[in-house]
Amino acid sequence: MGGFDSSKFDYNHVSGDLYNVTWSTDDAPLGTWLENKENRLISNSSGMSFNDGTHTMIWILTNLTISNITLITLDGVGDFPFQVMGDFNVTLFGIGGVEAW
Repeated sequence: MGGFDSSKFDYNHVSGDLYNVTWSTDDAPLGTWLENKENRLISNSSGMSFNDGTHTMIWILTNLTISNITLITLDGVGDFPFQVMGDFNVTLFGIGGVEAW
C-alpha cells in the first residue's frame, strides 16, 4: 500500500456500539465497514478493507497492559496476534496527548 501521501479514518456513530468507518486517502475512499467499539469486530466491509468478523487495526481497547496479546486484522491475512511490548505518550495535533502501545 505504499505511495499514499496521507490516509485517514472517519468514524460516524450508527447506533449503540456500532460506528461506520470510512478509510480514505488524498485521492479516494479505500473502504468502509461497521466497527463494534466493545469487541472491535468488523462487519459489512466493502472496498479495500478488511474481512468481516476480524478485529480492527485502529480501535485498540484501552485496558491492555504490557505482555497482553490482542488480535489485529492484517489486509489479506485476517486476524493476527500482537503482543503489547511497551507503551508511550504521544501528542497529536488538534487532539493533545494520547497513550500508544
